[in-house]
Amino acid sequence: MARLTKKTYVKLALIGALCVILCAGLLGQSIVGCSAFVGASPFPDAPDAPDAPARDGSYVEVLNETVPPDTFSNISIDWAAGTARVRVVPDAETDGMVRIIERVRGNVGKDRYLHYATDGSWLSIDYWQTGPVTLFGLGCVQMGSKHLELVIPESVSEKLGELVLSGASGGYALEGTTPDRLSVELASGRLQASGVSAQELAIELASGEVSVAGDVSDDVEVSAASGTVSLALVEAAPRTLGIDIASGNVRVELPPDAGFTATVEKASGTFDCAFAATQHDGVYESGDKACDISVEMMSGTVSLAPHAS
Repeated sequence: MARLTKKTYVKLALIGALCVILCAGLLGQSIVGCSAFVGASPFPDAPDAPDAPARDGSYVEVLNETVPPDTFSNISIDWAAGTARVRVVPDAETDGMVRIIERVRGNVGKDRYLHYATDGSWLSIDYWQTGPVTLFGLGCVQMGSKHLELVIPESVSEKLGELVLSGASGGYALEGTTPDRLSVELASGRLQASGVSAQELAIELASGEVSVAGDVSDDVEVSAASGTVSLALVEAAPRTLGIDIASGNVRVELPPDAGFTATVEKASGTFDCAFAATQHDGVYESGDKACDISVEMMSGTVSLAPHAS
C-alpha cells in the first residue's frame, strides 16, 4: 500500500480544519442570529441572474457601476455567502466596460453592501464595504441575501491574467471566462463553471460541489478535504493534472484519445480508470503518455473517464 507524503497530509488537514471552523461558525451564528426566522434559509437562493432588479420586489438592485478595463489585469472576488455570477458578453453589451451589479433581499444594511477597488493590477470585489468578513457578521446578516453579477466584455476576458474566486458558502457560477489562471477556493457551497478556457486551474475545496467544463492547456491542481469535484476537459488533456484528496469524490473527463501516465498513491478509497490503459503497481499508462497525472488520496473516489462528446 502506497503512503501519502507528509506535505499532502498537512495540506489536507489545513483545508479540513478550515471547513470545520467555517461551517461550525456559520451554523452557530445562523441559529443565534435568526431565532425569530425559524424555517428560513440562512442564505436564500438569488434569482437566476436577472438583467434587471426583480419586479416582485424581493430583490433590490443597490449597485450598478462600470469599471474601465485599463485599471486592472487580474480579478479577485471574495464572496462569502449568497450567490455570485460571472459572465462574459460581447463588448457591445457593456461598451467594453466591466460592469458590477449587486442585488440584495431582506435585512442587508448599507454598510453590508459590497466594496470594490482597483490598484492598476487587481480589481478586488469584497463581500462587505467595511471590515473583514467574520463568522459573527455572517450570522447577523443571514436574515438577508446578497447577489453579485460581474459582467466582463470578451476583449477584457481574453487579456485577463488571473481570476480568483474565494467563498465560504453560497452558490457561484462562471460562464465563458478565459483567464490565464483560474483559482477557486471554497469552504463550502456550489460552483458551476462552463465554457472555461485557461492555461492553469487550481481548486481547493473543503466541502461542497465544484463543476468545471472547458479547456485547461497546462496545469490542473485539485485539493479536496471532502465534497465533489467534476472536471470536463473537452478539447485536450492538460500538461499536468494533480489530485490530492482526503475524502469525497473527484471525476475527471478527458478527450477519448487523451494519452497519459497516471501515478496513484492511496491509503484507502477507490481509483477508477475507464480508459483502455495498462496498469502496474499503481501506474496507469495510455496512448502517448503526454499528460502527467498524479493522484494522492486518503479515502474517497477518483474517477478518470473519456468525455462523451
